[in-house]
Amino acid sequence: MKEKQQGSGYGYNSGNSYGYGGGQSYHYNQSTENPKLQAAANYIANRCYAEALNVLNGIPFSERSARWYYYSAMANQGAGNNIIAKEHAARAVEMEPSNFEYRQFLQHLEYGGTWYTNMGSSYDRPYSSAGNWCLSMLFLNMLCNCCCLRPF
Repeated sequence: MKEKQQGSGYGYNSGNSYGYGGGQSYHYNQSTENPKLQAAANYIANRCYAEALNVLNGIPFSERSARWYYYSAMANQGAGNNIIAKEHAARAVEMEPSNFEYRQFLQHLEYGGTWYTNMGSSYDRPYSSAGNWCLSMLFLNMLCNCCCLRPF
């Protein structure tokens, strides 16, 4: 009923968070964050990366914080500008080195899914790495048994 009265499932809840009909909600501190950064966050959450970049580029250089670089990295990554995304994520980490969110996003951009693949590669193939020489010896032994010790 509330949606019918207000017109849609989109809207502001309690003044400091926004939510969507799908159950997702993103929180931010409304009193300290620049309204343009809030708008950029909304565009990024809705995957409207070109619009987010337009809003972010409208913010003067003197007002660009670590959060600006983080949002810019996210928007550029979504738009396919991976090199700029890495540069801006690195700048955000440089400005706020203790922010885990920025560090995690930079690591994602630098390594992507390859870090997890590399870390787990030896677990899904037991014959690789240390077991590789053992398997080679088994094949050599089998070859020798078939060829050399075969009675004629």
